[in-house]
Amino acid sequence: GDLESYLLLALAYNMRVEPESWRNTDLARSFKQTDKSKSIETILKLCHEKKYIPGSFEYAMYLMYKRYPSYKDAYVILYDLYQKGIGKAGLYLGLMYENGWGVKQDISEAIAFYKKQDEAGDLEATAILASCQFKNKEYGNDY
Repeated sequence: GDLESYLLLALAYNMRVEPESWRNTDLARSFKQTDKSKSIETILKLCHEKKYIPGSFEYAMYLMYKRYPSYKDAYVILYDLYQKGIGKAGLYLGLMYENGWGVKQDISEAIAFYKKQDEAGDLEATAILASCQFKNKEYGNDY
């Protein structure tokens, strides 16, 4: 639908890709006439407000990794997605706890999120969990 198209266009522009089929669309022309980062943020926020789950996830990622992060807003979105069964959100909640991004740093909480994702077969979580366990043994902690 329209939200999926908007999300794909925002992601493409964020990656500096301009698909041939979109070049002559009204939306593509409006992107060229405005600050692209503001347009991307606007589209991602719209997708989130319309409860489009992939858009909400990408909006949370945008909030976490933009130049001036909004970690607390990202946390609220990710936690909501996690409660709705979007497991990948748990991986990023773990990263937030591990690094103290928008929440009090809590390695035990981070590892709990990583373990849940590891058990669900998320290889990225498995790698992060192994890294955490290695670091914790190195520093004399046991999680």
